[in-house]
Amino acid sequence: MTNNYNFTSTSPGLRLLRRMTALLAMVLLLCLTSTQRVSAQFPASSYSFAFSSGTFTPISGGTVLGAVGAGWDDGFLGTQSIGFNFNYMGTIYTTFGISCNGYIIMGAASQTNTYCGSQGSNAFQLNAWATDFIPFSTTSGEVRYQTIGSAPNRQLVCQWKNVRHFGGPTSGDDYTVQLILNEGSNTIQVVMGPWASATTQGANTCADSNGESGSIGLKGATTADFNLRTITNGTHTWATSITGATVAAVCNTSPTNLATSGQTFTFSPPPPCTTPGDPTSPVAGALTTSSVSGSFTAPGTPPTGYIVVRYPSGGSVTTPATGTSYTIGTALGAGTVIANGTSTSFTSTGLIPSTTYDFKIYSYNNTVCSGGPVYSNLAAISLTTTACAG
Repeated sequence: MTNNYNFTSTSPGLRLLRRMTALLAMVLLLCLTSTQRVSAQFPASSYSFAFSSGTFTPISGGTVLGAVGAGWDDGFLGTQSIGFNFNYMGTIYTTFGISCNGYIIMGAASQTNTYCGSQGSNAFQLNAWATDFIPFSTTSGEVRYQTIGSAPNRQLVCQWKNVRHFGGPTSGDDYTVQLILNEGSNTIQVVMGPWASATTQGANTCADSNGESGSIGLKGATTADFNLRTITNGTHTWATSITGATVAAVCNTSPTNLATSGQTFTFSPPPPCTTPGDPTSPVAGALTTSSVSGSFTAPGTPPTGYIVVRYPSGGSVTTPATGTSYTIGTALGAGTVIANGTSTSFTSTGLIPSTTYDFKIYSYNNTVCSGGPVYSNLAAISLTTTACAG
């Protein structure tokens, strides 16, 4: 709900000249200022996880990064087209980068090569089973990706087929895995393919030894934000992984603890943000010749926060756009955002004496939910204050 305040402050002077000055200032503001729109983000750690057993379907088309027989190692292909809009952590991506080492990076044109999962410096890295991959042999082993299906249900499938760890045996270790981005649901899936392991693998200490396991899961902007799985040989199977406690979390494999083709790890974004309740009962606070204050009553269920937008009296109102965050000092149509936070009171300064302003108040939800901020409905309450002396 929008609450409309009309505050008037007065002081001695030429009223007509002051109003003309205010009008000119507003025209200049509209000419020189545009709305700042920032995609609202939620952390990688807020994604939910589910395990299932399905079917591994290999791809054979698309774009090849590491070809059979090419002897590829540590290759990377940046700024590749996803083929549709994909929302990761609240940001819409249309491109990605793919590494031969079992991961992709959202929106990346380049990368810092890493063979120790999410412990490196790459932001927004999605891990299929990230470690140091090389081809299984000189006649097998490839990395490719392909966008398949039809809108609105397309998939970007990234595939590492017949790979082994750098320095590993030329027989016995033969891994295949896919990472899939799903249009619409914006879910991320890791699907295990045919899997053989002669090597017992453990922790990944970034020493690039054959005994280091790969990382499965998501990473945010820094190593402090992650959503990874842990499989420890002798404790967990590939069907009973647990939440990774650190950014070094990995999924072990061994001759007796193997992934099964079709096993699927699904990471889902948080549920959509709901429309919050409306703020009510706006009242005027302190008034001076250059500032006004006001307050309002919060809805029964507290929202994430509120924005307050100042307009010239009678000015055209622009509704905040779902999914867009507005920072203090930026424009919203003909208005200016003067507050954004959890407080139910506000102060607007730098105003012109003897001038009426309208204030619109919106509540919004944007905490551990996707698609936000979602703003409250538009409604108006008008208040006109009397002049303050001086």
